Amino acid sequence: RWSYIGFTYEAGTLKLYVNGEERTDLNIVYTGNSGAMNTIANTAAILQIGVYKYNASDFAASHFNGKISEVALWSDVRTPAEILQDYESVIDPTDGNLAAYWKLDEGTGTSATDNAGSNTGTITSATWDTNTDLAHITSTWKNANNDTLVRGAYSFDGVDDYINLAITESYTENTISVWFKRAEKSSEDRQIVTKWGLIN
Repeated sequence: RWSYIGFTYEAGTLKLYVNGEERTDLNIVYTGNSGAMNTIANTAAILQIGVYKYNASDFAASHFNGKISEVALWSDVRTPAEILQDYESVIDPTDGNLAAYWKLDEGTGTSATDNAGSNTGTITSATWDTNTDLAHITSTWKNANNDTLVRGAYSFDGVDDYINLAITESYTENTISVWFKRAEKSSEDRQIVTKWGLIN
């Protein structure tokens, strides 16, 4: 099934939200390349969708197998109420703190448009998907206000599909959110959005 996840990071604290609700029952641990626990490096590394890479030349690590849509990055920490609103309605691309917003609704080509800025991404191998299983609150993927939440998605094969996003800014606090649907259950890491492995 489809899920909406959001992560906030501030002053060394990482919080996870699933379908609009904070999940304090889940253990969120990032060990990082240096082994530091529960920290996210303030790095200018490139942001990616559907793949983890340890360094600039490493693409041999895990790839996501499933579908991804609506990736958003804010330069501030969203409140629980704001995250719930983002889950239940369409994200406002004019939000002053929205640093980047990739709807992933292009349907063709190799560019992932940033609908909040100029951080256009490059799509490698991932394919456009309009499957009618995009159902969340109602069968037509709309909320109570009749807003269309997801207009489609990109499918990733778990082998060599990924999207490089043209954004390398680093933030001392931020929020990132994404809609996704896994094609398989696995004990292995399957990164959805990463900054050299910073967010799984």
